[in-house]
Amino acid sequence: MKRINWPLVILAYFSLFCLGIADNARSSIYPDILKVLNLSYDQGSIIFSLSSLMGLLSTMTAKFWLPKFGIINPQRFFSLLLFIAAIVFGLSISYIPSYPLALAGASLIGITMGGLSITMNLSIDEAVPAQDRRKFLSGLHSLYGLSSGFAPVILLFLTSWGKGFKELYFVIAVFPIILFFLSLKTKKLKEAQKEDTIASPEIEINKLSSTLLIGSILSFYVCSEVLLSSRFIIITNAIGLNNSNAAQSYLSSFFMLLTFGRIIFAFIKTKKTNFIILIASIIFSLVLFIMAVITNSPIYLSFIGLSMSIYFPCAMDYIAENFKGQLKNHLPMIMNIVTVKLIVMHYLAGRIEESFGAQSTLFLSITFLMMAFLMLIYHRSQNN
Repeated sequence: MKRINWPLVILAYFSLFCLGIADNARSSIYPDILKVLNLSYDQGSIIFSLSSLMGLLSTMTAKFWLPKFGIINPQRFFSLLLFIAAIVFGLSISYIPSYPLALAGASLIGITMGGLSITMNLSIDEAVPAQDRRKFLSGLHSLYGLSSGFAPVILLFLTSWGKGFKELYFVIAVFPIILFFLSLKTKKLKEAQKEDTIASPEIEINKLSSTLLIGSILSFYVCSEVLLSSRFIIITNAIGLNNSNAAQSYLSSFFMLLTFGRIIFAFIKTKKTNFIILIASIIFSLVLFIMAVITNSPIYLSFIGLSMSIYFPCAMDYIAENFKGQLKNHLPMIMNIVTVKLIVMHYLAGRIEESFGAQSTLFLSITFLMMAFLMLIYHRSQNN
């Protein structure tokens, strides 16, 4: 029986923690970024879409660097790159206010996101037995919600100390340095790297359509979640919540509930299939979206974090089930699909916000979630 490689699991978990806090900190200070750099919604959306675009550099080249360098060395490289990215982005909104510099920092964050999204999920696939994979993926992606909720909390502490959003990314830069030294620590990590240097074959043409379809099940959901989380503050402002601290609290609640749901799911044993769980997640999320639209209450937006919490880990396990031990051959392509759709999503969001206001992006988020539902149903019908 395959034994659990705990050092590799820990490295994957902390990788996502670092990535989540660096990526989603922009959401908690998005109105401040627009203000300090004097940006329109269109220009602000480029900060997010450019990150997604640059992520393609990592995911599209993974077929070259992954077989050659394995999992661990790339994680070390991306941790150092994330440190540089945080410093550059921090400077762009503080000591050297500059839109081009902010775009440079966002680009580096995007490259890191693309690389770590591959290495950390493959780490779990390599480190744990198949029967435990969904549980460990739930635990892994609970760190995304936890780390994302950390950014508003750090911001509140900085405010109480007479600081503010300008110092946020300098604090965040500490975490990728810890990740780098963690990756150097144990011998088991190096052994895991050697096991991972097997050449990866090209994806067969007759499986390409299946990869595109199953990638859409994940990517449409990611677009919905990222759109909501990245625009959360301006959406709550648009529906009448003008208290900045209250908006930050609702955003923190969203991420904390996202974390709580994934942690609980990691410890609950259920015989329900991934398909059933994914369908239930979408339905409950749509109900909460509708309640938020009807009532104009941000509390329902926060609770969407709970209903969405189980989707990503179950979708990753659903993907691994379908490719039966060939995840490393298909995951880079799937992450490319996610990245391209995120680019399109951020562009659409910017245009819609500019034309119809921030609240209108709620309907775009709902649309993406419905598309995930349709893709899931269609994939199920194709495989029955």
